[in-house]
Amino acid sequence: MKQMVSEVALQKFYCLINSPGSDITVFLLFLIPGVPKDILVYIAGLTPIKPFTFFIIISIARVPAMIGASYIGSNIQMENYIAAIIIFLIACILFIIGFMFKNRIITILKNML
Repeated sequence: MKQMVSEVALQKFYCLINSPGSDITVFLLFLIPGVPKDILVYIAGLTPIKPFTFFIIISIARVPAMIGASYIGSNIQMENYIAAIIIFLIACILFIIGFMFKNRIITILKNML
């Protein structure tokens, strides 16, 4: 595990995911664009969250991103480039906000739990 994820990233997410409201925390972290999902998947395997519960959480939390990507692809296929570009730009803005404020978001979640 430590070969794939840095110790700093591991500690940052591990205390969050092992808190009493870890199910909600995992859901919110997967929902936020810009938060590294691969690290969360690795760390979640070390937590008390049951595999089936984890699968349900990530399946639901990833739906908005899949809908957005499908909508962009559909609009490109229909040559509706303006709608595709608008949705793409909104996704980029959300990603940048999530990436820029991920540490602040994680701190807020830690304080809430």
